[in-house]
Amino acid sequence: MHGRRSSYWVSGICAAAVAAAPLGGMAQPASAPVVPGQDVTTLESLTVNAFAQVGEGATYFQPTELQLEAHQARMDAMDSKQAAQQCQQIGKRQHREDLGDFDLEALWNTEYNAQQDVWRTGEAARVATEAALNARADLVAGKITQAQFEAAEIARQTTVKAFQDAQAKAREAHFRVNDLQQMAMEYVSGNLAAVQDLEAHKYVDGCQPTGNGTIEVSESTTMGRCQRVDFVGEPRGEGMEQFRGEIEQRTAERARGVGSSIYVPKEFQDLRITAVSAHEGEEKGVSFLRVVGTIVNSRKNAITVPPLWVAALDRYGTEVKAQQLEPPRGTPKIPSGGSIPFIYVFKPMPERTAKATVTFAPLHRSSGPLTPDAFCPTVFDEVQ
Repeated sequence: MHGRRSSYWVSGICAAAVAAAPLGGMAQPASAPVVPGQDVTTLESLTVNAFAQVGEGATYFQPTELQLEAHQARMDAMDSKQAAQQCQQIGKRQHREDLGDFDLEALWNTEYNAQQDVWRTGEAARVATEAALNARADLVAGKITQAQFEAAEIARQTTVKAFQDAQAKAREAHFRVNDLQQMAMEYVSGNLAAVQDLEAHKYVDGCQPTGNGTIEVSESTTMGRCQRVDFVGEPRGEGMEQFRGEIEQRTAERARGVGSSIYVPKEFQDLRITAVSAHEGEEKGVSFLRVVGTIVNSRKNAITVPPLWVAALDRYGTEVKAQQLEPPRGTPKIPSGGSIPFIYVFKPMPERTAKATVTFAPLHRSSGPLTPDAFCPTVFDEVQ
């Protein structure tokens, strides 16, 4: 869940792409820039709702939380399946990434399978969590042994981790659909009809299919480029395949990230975030978490202040709340060798918070995928 924006930038110049924030009662300046992948410092006094320490541990979810997540995943799976079916071309086989296909139909089928896994693993985690809760009560009542309780808790941890792994895969599948839609839209300057041609592997730059097997010529092209196309055989125009390399690169970037959905975009990997600290407090009975730090411009030229991604995580690294932080309009650029401080406040402080991370936010992330209607009409206007 994304929190409401409650933050501001501090103008000024003073002298890690990913930075970690130690939590404490007082803000503590970082002794050195934190390198990507380095763990964060935890607040030992912070109360974390978790079972007794058995095994490696895992994020604690209430059974009702897992039930809701599993139900939502099942609904999302059906939406993805319907989207894939809407994009399936008449008379053609189903497109799937594991068969080497790459288009919206294939990516939506991947998301369908991923959401199905979230549903199954979420249900398994719910059952295991309920069993662990019962085992804990039975242990207190003297009905079972310590070993039996520990076995139930280990089973809970195993299923919860499988559930979180499935969530991460489903989230990435969702991002890939979003990325492909965005790239296709940008490639044809937002022309939805042209995006539909790309999805059908029939796009020819400067030309427009008429629906009867011919392609009309535009003023900017020659008849030599816009010629009759045989739609019965293999498509002769461009398709979504050309975007595969960039999509895979973005997937790799996200895989190198910290936490569940933040990572260092390649466009900011030469910049640094440093002097990061965090502290919790209370105002009018409401707890808050304040995260502060500094962006350092290590380039030889002035730069526009980049967006940030601030996240609160539990002791096991699960993101409990996150927010993208954008500089206000009119914020001056950061000169070469200069820096600018930032402040972000989570209010109220998310439950189970034990860690905080800050990284640069991706520029290529829109608010969310469009519906399949924008890309794949219910009935394709095509000649088979």
